[in-house]
Amino acid sequence: MIDHWVLDYLGRPWEPGKDGPCAYDCWGLVRAVFRERHGIFLPVIPADTDSIRSIKNAVSEGMMMVSWERIEKHEDGAVLLMSHGRIPHHIGIAVEIGEKPMVLHSVEGCGVILQDMMSLKLHGWHVREICRVVI
Repeated sequence: MIDHWVLDYLGRPWEPGKDGPCAYDCWGLVRAVFRERHGIFLPVIPADTDSIRSIKNAVSEGMMMVSWERIEKHEDGAVLLMSHGRIPHHIGIAVEIGEKPMVLHSVEGCGVILQDMMSLKLHGWHVREICRVVI
């Protein structure tokens, strides 16, 4: 069993527009982790979770409201923009547990989960960009 801060979030349900502590959507989880772990307050970005276009626009808008730096490799605390197609519409946080790169994210129907990169790929997620917050 791991002893890691991610345990505070794992298993919490997915709920649109929520940023904790009882439920999260994907952006809400990122907001909560940055707020609670790093003291960084990311903006609230509302989206219609029934519309992939609304979600894509919300993710894009949220990324534009914060200073981000694109990076090439997975690093602890980085933000991963993901998709099931070619347009990013989902977001998660890179977590290093031991030597294994993992992604913490909140998925509709699953809630907050932790997946390694192979599991992420097997579930159809494609990492489109990796970024870190520039303070």
